[in-house]
Amino acid sequence: MYNGHTPLTTVLLSKRQGEKYPIVEALLRAGASIDKESLIEGTFRNQTDVGCVLLLRDVRAAGSWKKYKLLPHMQILRLRSLVARGRASARPDAAPCVARLISPNLCNEVV
Repeated sequence: MYNGHTPLTTVLLSKRQGEKYPIVEALLRAGASIDKESLIEGTFRNQTDVGCVLLLRDVRAAGSWKKYKLLPHMQILRLRSLVARGRASARPDAAPCVARLISPNLCNEVV
């Protein structure tokens, strides 16, 4: 901790322009703690700050960095499960690659 702030909060409070997002992403990937103090809504200095706070919000909603990064994969698997049970289907105008991706004949390891 530096001056009572976590590394994540310190980066968000810094005045550096345009360099925050990759630093915040690296800290999250390394396992930085996401606490309520990390989401400092009143300190948006530019669009990068907004992007950082949205990233923090999404990672917190997912539960961890790893779960956040696996979310698109899990959504495809969930959709494929619905298709396999007959509760969803591809639209007739869907691209062929989408139809193949949600086909029940495609093994899960490919997705």
